[in-house]
Amino acid sequence: MRAIDTNIIIRFLVKDDPKQCVAVKKLFETVEENGDKLWVPFCVILEMIWVLRSRYHASKEDILLAIQTLLDMKIFEFQEQELLEEFHLHAGKAAVDLDDLLIGLIAAEKCDFTWTFDKKASKSGLFQLLK
Repeated sequence: MRAIDTNIIIRFLVKDDPKQCVAVKKLFETVEENGDKLWVPFCVILEMIWVLRSRYHASKEDILLAIQTLLDMKIFEFQEQELLEEFHLHAGKAAVDLDDLLIGLIAAEKCDFTWTFDKKASKSGLFQLLK
């Protein structure tokens, strides 16, 4: 199995570079034809959220749709697949930013909470405000 970087996913989702989009399409087709999988590390999803929001000004709904699209594709194997699915399930109703929610959920597997200076994030049960 091989992993993919955030920029591959971004090209697939936003289709902003025709030459790279063709390369991504060929890669995905080859992986599917061979019955292989591409591994997607959690940090790639976190970076994807940040890039879509900051660079492409994607809405929360658009980002969640992008994540659902990726989850539905059989060519991907995600690090912490169940956690990502839980994240996606609750993200639409979450009062915190998507990247903060993801950080909080990852940390919650081993920690009681995550310290933060982010007042908005601290309103969830995943974070505590450091004063």
